[in-house]
Amino acid sequence: MGDELAEFEKWKQANIILVENLFDGKLLQTFTKKDIESYGQQLVQILTAQSNRYLYAHSTLTNVIGNYFDLIGWKYGFEVPQGDLDSSYRFDIMAQKEKNTIVVEVKSKITTRDLGQVLGYVFDVRKKYPTSRFFIGTDILNLSLFGNDGEIKDIIIDSAKNLNVGVIFATKDLAWLVPAEFLY
Repeated sequence: MGDELAEFEKWKQANIILVENLFDGKLLQTFTKKDIESYGQQLVQILTAQSNRYLYAHSTLTNVIGNYFDLIGWKYGFEVPQGDLDSSYRFDIMAQKEKNTIVVEVKSKITTRDLGQVLGYVFDVRKKYPTSRFFIGTDILNLSLFGNDGEIKDIIIDSAKNLNVGVIFATKDLAWLVPAEFLY
C-alpha cells in the first residue's frame, strides 16, 4: 500500500508541474525528450493492460477527467455554457486555476467527423479565452490510433502543431494529459 501511495504522489506532483508549465512557456524546457518518450511508453503499457475491454462512455470519461483536475488542484465544471459565443453549446469540461483556463471536449470514440466538430470549437474558445489550452478527452484505447498511419492521426498531429490542441487519455480510474507539444 505504501508503494502505491508513493507512486500516486509521484504521479500527482509530475502532473501538477506538467499542467503549470502549459501556461508559462517552459514546458519543453522542463520536460526533456527522454521524459516525453518515457511518458509515451507508460501510456503504451497502460493501453496494453487495458486492451481487452470496450470503450468507456462519455460520462465515465468526463467524470475521470474532472477528477484529474480536482486531484491537481484546479476548479472545474461540467457542461459549462459557452456564454455569449453560442447559447446552444456547452463545454464538456472547463478547468480554471487563477487566470489559466483549460477546455476539454470529450469523445469516447474518435472519428474524423468528431475531430472536425471539436476543432471548430477551438476558435470559439480562443475568442473568449485567448490564453486557454484546449484538449480532446478520450479513452486510452484511442492511443492505438497513434500507432497507425491514417487521417485521424494526421488530423490530431496537425491540430497539435497548428492549433495547440492536446489530448487527455483516460481509463475508469485515472487520466493522462498529453500536451500538444508532446504530440509532434
